[in-house]
Amino acid sequence: MKKRDFDFIKSIIKRDKATVDEIYLYLGEEVGEVAHAIAAERGLKRNDLKEPPKSECVDVIISSLGLFAKLGGTYKEFGKIFDKKSRKWDSRV
Repeated sequence: MKKRDFDFIKSIIKRDKATVDEIYLYLGEEVGEVAHAIAAERGLKRNDLKEPPKSECVDVIISSLGLFAKLGGTYKEFGKIFDKKSRKWDSRV
């Protein structure tokens, strides 16, 4: 992720009056929308999709980054944690 993208999300979060708890709840809603979109795409649910699963995944990423920023996370810190976590995921494959 480019620093300008992280900074853009951080600038949105600074303007947003939502608390950490509210952002956390919003993130949960977004994850639910991903699940619904996947289920609808596979014919397991009624197909009243507003957006496809990939688009909903991006909403989850943006919400997560917003929460990370609201918790005081920095771009440098994100990079370090991302590297560590991605290596951990890679080791499981």
